[in-house]
Amino acid sequence: MLSRIRKGVDAEKGLVALLLSIFFLTGIAYSLVVPPFETPDEIYHYAFARHLAAGNGLPVQGPETTGPWEQEGSQPPLYYGLVALATAGIDQSGLDEFAVRNPRANLGDPHQPGNKNYMLFSAESRPLTGVNLALHVGRWISVILGTFTVLFTYLLARFAFPADRWARLLATALAATIPQFSFISASVSNDVMITVVSAAALVWLAAKCGPPWREGIRWWEWIGLGLLLGLGALSKLQGLGLLPLTAFAVLIRFRRNRDWNTLLSGALLVGGMVLIVAGWWYARNLYLYGDPFGTRNLLSVTGQRVEPLSLEGLYGELRGLQMSFWGIFGWFSILLPSWIYSLFELLTALAVSGAFIDLIRNLKAAREPGAVMEQPGNALGIAWTWVLTSLALLGYWIYVAQGSQGRLLFPAISALAVVAVTGLRFWAGFLPRIGRIGLGITVPLGLWSCSLFALVDLLPDSYGLGDAAGSVEEMPADATPIGKVYGDGVELVAARLPGPGSFAESNVPLTLYFRATQQLERDLELFIHLLDAHDRQIGNVTSHPGWGVRPLTLWQPGLIYEDSYQIPLDRPSPKFARVLVGFVDPSSTALENEGLLPVAGGGPRIESRVIWTYYEQLEPMDIRYDSGISLVGVALGQGDVQLSTRQSIELGRDRTMWVAMQWQDVVDSDTEYATSLRLHPVEDEGSWVYQEDLKLWKPVSSLPAHMTPGAPVDTLVRLDLPDELPNGEYELRLVIYDAETLQPVVQDGIWEPELLLARLRLN
Repeated sequence: MLSRIRKGVDAEKGLVALLLSIFFLTGIAYSLVVPPFETPDEIYHYAFARHLAAGNGLPVQGPETTGPWEQEGSQPPLYYGLVALATAGIDQSGLDEFAVRNPRANLGDPHQPGNKNYMLFSAESRPLTGVNLALHVGRWISVILGTFTVLFTYLLARFAFPADRWARLLATALAATIPQFSFISASVSNDVMITVVSAAALVWLAAKCGPPWREGIRWWEWIGLGLLLGLGALSKLQGLGLLPLTAFAVLIRFRRNRDWNTLLSGALLVGGMVLIVAGWWYARNLYLYGDPFGTRNLLSVTGQRVEPLSLEGLYGELRGLQMSFWGIFGWFSILLPSWIYSLFELLTALAVSGAFIDLIRNLKAAREPGAVMEQPGNALGIAWTWVLTSLALLGYWIYVAQGSQGRLLFPAISALAVVAVTGLRFWAGFLPRIGRIGLGITVPLGLWSCSLFALVDLLPDSYGLGDAAGSVEEMPADATPIGKVYGDGVELVAARLPGPGSFAESNVPLTLYFRATQQLERDLELFIHLLDAHDRQIGNVTSHPGWGVRPLTLWQPGLIYEDSYQIPLDRPSPKFARVLVGFVDPSSTALENEGLLPVAGGGPRIESRVIWTYYEQLEPMDIRYDSGISLVGVALGQGDVQLSTRQSIELGRDRTMWVAMQWQDVVDSDTEYATSLRLHPVEDEGSWVYQEDLKLWKPVSSLPAHMTPGAPVDTLVRLDLPDELPNGEYELRLVIYDAETLQPVVQDGIWEPELLLARLRLN
């Protein structure tokens, strides 16, 4: 019997060691895979520690941002002091050059595609030196602290489940495998310090305030408790919540033996130790700001909630809180596959419902004479109390501040793991033994698999990691050759254009294939504009290439980069749209100036950047001219309404309209053409009364002629007919002519230069 018990204990220790190793190695992997400063607020936490490492004093905050640490400068300094001590010998100069921010970064909205990177050069591989080394030292300190948190979770579970090894190991495994906890524990953040201190304090309370109550508490144990509470108060304001928790647990304990003298002396030792460790910080805040907690300055930077949350807003806040507790990466911007969150919701529902059922059963059982198992003073009661306290603190934060995240619950993760296991254990009681074992393996294994997926696929893809990330060896067969060259070294080789029906959706898909012909030295932004017939913008994406992750200076010459976008439509189902692609200096204030990267061949500002024209309905034409150019289609419209050339068009007070024409130069001649749209009165055989001429600009292609045979050329002409034109019937005729000689070009076989496009009636 003793041999079997010893083997069971050894097996349990081995499994705990395995879980600690898994958490530690997963954390190290996160620290190496996640690019610098791509975890929430990490740049601000690091700036605080770097400031101290340089030998400076604590930051002095004001109502506005007073340094690169922003709101974190109002946080208690324990974690930052620890990181500063570890990194003081590292040269951390050049932070501004190292940490260049992405001006289009998508923060806080994980459903928005692209720009997941907060830092512009997150895809760049960097050596572990200088700022990067100091950052990673801070991350590794966090991983070590997180590993101790997992260990303390196991120790707490030993007190909560003294006779249930399955529950002890499952609680430990939950803390070790929750993806978000591993992710945050591999970042520079004071969250990991308050988390480990809270977990240690819970273990102390479970050990000393649970049965058997006859054991005394030595003076040095009181001092140890005071040290933990002081460290908690010096880690984060949430650590102050440990004070009422401790008071509650200790009072419950001493209520049983009524040894009030020991309690009083213990309280004095604990209180004195807390004041020694952390009292100076709160006295400093009171002296500097008139506020011992410094929350006024913190809220002035993070943003104070002005209007109360609606029920809909509260639901969204709580849903985001639940999702980010389990796993949302980056700056609240990178999601796991949606079906995984459905499983997280199921797991949450099972854990919460089962835990409350189990709590109610225990409270009922506690009323029975001699009941000692589930009293508030034991480990489960302490865990429950800390969970409820943490939820209350989080609720207050949601009430006063904007933006809540699941990581704000991590100071209670040990207690949450224990409470969650009571819920899972309740439902597991309905399963056979093999099902119970399977549940205990499947849940943590599934959670850990999410971390593996994030490390191997999700995060590298989101940040474009790898020297050749985003590049393709050859273009797909359905890509349309473009051959447009911007500046001296950016070539738009081809594009996969939107398919039929794309403009009927809310987003228009477009994939571009770029190539750098030389090493680029400037990081310009790519813009994709969708313009209607009046050049009004109906869709726009402006971003550094790769939807933010591949700035131009990271491109390798010769590689072809695939760049896919979903362009949101401001107005659904347009009749006509032109797709413009170009590059602009982000420091430029207007597209009209030198901020635009020029296009080879010159040409009009808009037309030279049009890569494709969309027509909801292009009326086919087959008009061939003797010079080799052909008119293949026409579309007419007024505003957002497309008109038919086969019917008489009536124009009232609004006498503006647009005419779009698609041409094909089948012989690729060097002749420069121009179009002339002329309005002829039907009753007057004389000259035209209105005309609009436009040079038929043909883009220059960098591709060989055989790759773009007969590429279409689209033109758009806007007509603004004068109000003084008398009412009546008119014919809209088209003439094409040589722009240099002004000689009209005639139609093949007809020798007639004028082509009737439409009949108009002015009213």
